[in-house]
Amino acid sequence: MNVEIPAPDATDARREFAELVADQAAACLWFLREPGKISLADPAAETVLEAIVHHGNRAAWQQAKRLQAWRSRNLK
Repeated sequence: MNVEIPAPDATDARREFAELVADQAAACLWFLREPGKISLADPAAETVLEAIVHHGNRAAWQQAKRLQAWRSRNLK
């Protein structure tokens, strides 16, 4: 069963990214100096999302993949 989750708008995406980074900082982003200062529009956000995809739990993986898809559609 594949449930489609609607894509967030820009404000929701930025908030979701900030919350995800805060939740995953200790487990997945320990090697970054200040991951909380990276915005979703920053190119470094892709590194953050990739680290969460590779080292996070399933829920974090899903959020990171959704945000990567949002970035690819909305940030050129």
